[in-house]
Amino acid sequence: MALQKEVYLFERIDVQGREAMMHLKAIYFVRPTPANIQLLRDELASPLYSEYHLCMRPRPAASTARL
Repeated sequence: MALQKEVYLFERIDVQGREAMMHLKAIYFVRPTPANIQLLRDELASPLYSEYHLCMRPRPAASTARL
């Protein structure tokens, strides 16, 4: 059965109409932008998953982005 294995589903946080899957845990990798924070707040008000784990990374410095 698929749920006995490690199953990964990749979805964008800004896609509307995502299906609730309360039997799954979610890991979110997001940049802490005002838009992403609002999307997270909206989703957590009506959760789609049983657990949420957030990993937030800032944008790279301009000098690093040119490398």
